[in-house]
Amino acid sequence: MLLKRIRAESLPAALARVREECGEDALLFGSPAEVADRLKVFADQGYTDVIVRNLSARQDESLATIERLAEVKALLRN
Repeated sequence: MLLKRIRAESLPAALARVREECGEDALLFGSPAEVADRLKVFADQGYTDVIVRNLSARQDESLATIERLAEVKALLRN
């Protein structure tokens, strides 16, 4: 999950929700390169799919996250 553009006031609530539901290890955030590096560890272990849950209720932020995921995917292919 990329949280770069989520407004600061919504970030603590969103992170608390994910920690409560999934555990802190489920959080992936940072630049596309940072997220790709973390996902590569899973790919090296044989994982092939990722489930993404946007934490923002705002459509523009969710769409921006999806666009950044394309960058992550490209980095993982290299």
